[in-house]
Amino acid sequence: MVKKVNLKIKGGKIAADFSGFQGKSCEQLENRIRPENLEIEEKELKPEYNFSAGHTQSETEQNEW
Repeated sequence: MVKKVNLKIKGGKIAADFSGFQGKSCEQLENRIRPENLEIEEKELKPEYNFSAGHTQSETEQNEW
């Protein structure tokens, strides 16, 4: 699967969609590309975030800060 990051900036709000990542590798990339002092307002975790060998989770978590 191809890893892809889609960034959208609209009305001063930034949205990032990470596709093709499994586990927490997307967080490592996000930490490297996020500008300093940029706060995360909302974060939605896709099912593959909680992927572990032989076990998948089908529900999506949503966190707000």
